[in-house]
Amino acid sequence: MKRLLVRVGWLLFVLLAFGAIVVLGRWWLAKSRVEEVAAQAHLSRPTALKGAPTPPQPKSSNGLSAADVAPMYVHAITQYRERSTSDLAALPPFGQPLTDVGAQNLKLLADAGNARAACVLAAKVSKCTFWPEMGSKELSKREARLEQLRLQGETGEEMMRLELQIAGAKRTLALIAEQCSGYRPNPDEKPWKYLLQSALQGFVPAMQQFHSMPMFDPSDIGDSVDAFVAYKAYAGPFIEALAQSGNEFALLMAHRGYAGMGAFGADLAVLRVLPKDAARALAYAYVRENLLRKRSELFPGTPASTSGGGSPADAVALREADATPAQRQWARQFADQLLAGLDSRVFAPPPASERANQEHADRLDSIEKRCRE
Repeated sequence: MKRLLVRVGWLLFVLLAFGAIVVLGRWWLAKSRVEEVAAQAHLSRPTALKGAPTPPQPKSSNGLSAADVAPMYVHAITQYRERSTSDLAALPPFGQPLTDVGAQNLKLLADAGNARAACVLAAKVSKCTFWPEMGSKELSKREARLEQLRLQGETGEEMMRLELQIAGAKRTLALIAEQCSGYRPNPDEKPWKYLLQSALQGFVPAMQQFHSMPMFDPSDIGDSVDAFVAYKAYAGPFIEALAQSGNEFALLMAHRGYAGMGAFGADLAVLRVLPKDAARALAYAYVRENLLRKRSELFPGTPASTSGGGSPADAVALREADATPAQRQWARQFADQLLAGLDSRVFAPPPASERANQEHADRLDSIEKRCRE
């Protein structure tokens, strides 16, 4: 009996070791693929920018934090402004259904350094592949729940709500299928790759979307390891760089992230891209409070905030309570220095037309619209 237990123990050990090797191998492969996308983005930069350093690798590779590498992306943001308008002019008209030819044309533009084209390609490919896959899974869950309620003889509000949701989801999926009928996706054409390619070149909407709309499926992480590794490696540095540039949304996300809070309500440690840091959380709360106050003074009568997030003063009070006197002093100094160096354009609210587009945009095309701002 003892010998049998020893053999079973060794078998379990071998299986666990094999499993660990497989997981580590898959993780290493994912990192290699992410690094390949980063290298391609570096090569696709215009000639004048080729001297810029290559993007950093994930923190586990070299020990660098988001704050350490963010200045590189702040520099990329500044540089990209110089060619943002010409890149926009090179794009095909908005709203065209994606076709194989259209995707190839956008890819040629993206590989030539057009970050907007890479962003549009990410939006269109995700519309035709990633989001329908996610929508179909959610539809199946709701249909199963509806059937369960029917078997139980239920006739209440939940049934009515589910029926409306299912009907709406079917209409949306049918519309997507019609609009994407001319596109045959290549297994290697993943939307996260194009969005990362765009973000690495300093295109602000792509950097923001890379953080706020991670394109991996938590219910099927085995098929999303590459996208997950890319998100963990770059979402933090992107949001830190945007915050250092005065982007209000990023200031809110950085404040919440460094405070240890979930960026969008889901406070899952595995999805965190910024370490808990009371001083930096307070610093970005200070910056956001002062930015919104100055915006209100300069543009009375217009909404100061476009990202929600509650009262800036309340956020400062909460973070001050968490910080030591030394941390509060550092945070104030950091905030003052950052505010003093911000481009004056960050204090201007978005034009009324842009706010209207954000409020009433078709959800299917909202990502592409951001690529054209």
